[in-house]
Amino acid sequence: MKNAFIFKYVGLLIAFVGSLFFYLNRSIFVSRGYELAIDGYLISRTLVILFWLYLIVKLFNYISEDKKIKNIER
Repeated sequence: MKNAFIFKYVGLLIAFVGSLFFYLNRSIFVSRGYELAIDGYLISRTLVILFWLYLIVKLFNYISEDKKIKNIER
């Protein structure tokens, strides 16, 4: 039970740090020669923000599930 607890939070942390890396490195989303093509850049940053929101909701779901399990075990 404790291993699953650690595994899901570490997985969320890795996904959040990875998406933060992609969000902060602008050169990853804009290829050479396409500096003026900003539409794809905006879309990709928007998708990263949506992924962050998804991770936050998933984290709150995990926290609420853990609290329910602890209340049941008592």
